[in-house]
Amino acid sequence: MRENKKEAPISEATLKGAEGEDALQAGNPQTQNTTATGNRQGRIEAMLNRGEKYAIPTRELVKLAGAASVRDLQGEIEQERAKGALILSKGGTGGGYFLPATGDAGRQEIAQFIRTLNARAVSTQRTLKAARRALAELEGQEQIEGVG
Repeated sequence: MRENKKEAPISEATLKGAEGEDALQAGNPQTQNTTATGNRQGRIEAMLNRGEKYAIPTRELVKLAGAASVRDLQGEIEQERAKGALILSKGGTGGGYFLPATGDAGRQEIAQFIRTLNARAVSTQRTLKAARRALAELEGQEQIEGVG
């Protein structure tokens, strides 16, 4: 388990992209890595930095983690989340995986992550509703066709 005083690994490219050359030399103050999972910090969680601006892009994290594919990495992240790890993610440019920052910034990051997941859930529910309706119609047709 990574202690609070140690820094999480962060690549040169990630630091340069987030803060420029100065951050690379000064280090990332957001890497003090504590976890809601207590002493059972997951392998991926231990690699992540605190704060969205220090997010590790997915493809880079695949390499750091030695995962076979993006899908394998996502599966491992989901397993850690199921055990209580609060691994946040953001898509698009500058996105990737990260732990929430401390204080108000962290609360805002968590709130945004919740909004994103909620929007996905609403979309998924709409898709499920349409699929269930289509299945019910098809099952109804089979019953009518089988009668005569």
